[in-house]
Amino acid sequence: MHTVKRLIASHAPPDLAEKILARIAELELRAARFRTALFGATSLAALSATGVAAWYALFELSRSSFASYASLALSDSGAITILWREFIFSLLESLPVLEITLVFISVFVATWSVTKLAYYGPRAFTHRSVQRI
Repeated sequence: MHTVKRLIASHAPPDLAEKILARIAELELRAARFRTALFGATSLAALSATGVAAWYALFELSRSSFASYASLALSDSGAITILWREFIFSLLESLPVLEITLVFISVFVATWSVTKLAYYGPRAFTHRSVQRI
């Protein structure tokens, strides 16, 4: 973008170049504000979805027999060493995979949108005057 600004400043009349550069700065500021609003809304939605998905995953984990199978590892380790394949398969079958996947997806989206918000946020609320090149 700096190359375009130098090109405009070197080939356009000074008053026209100043108007063009001011319009470019205005559009950049508008785009940054739009992105900030978009990523702010996405961040709020993803963070609330993370809370709901985590609650639902914990609910499903308590409803499944995963805790019962996992407690077997502490109480009867002798039986687990003999039947370890069946124990692992039973443990994996009782794990609520879909709910855990939803938690990971919502955490990923929340992290991504907060990162973008941190990048575009300061640019949206700082007004830089058009600099002469």
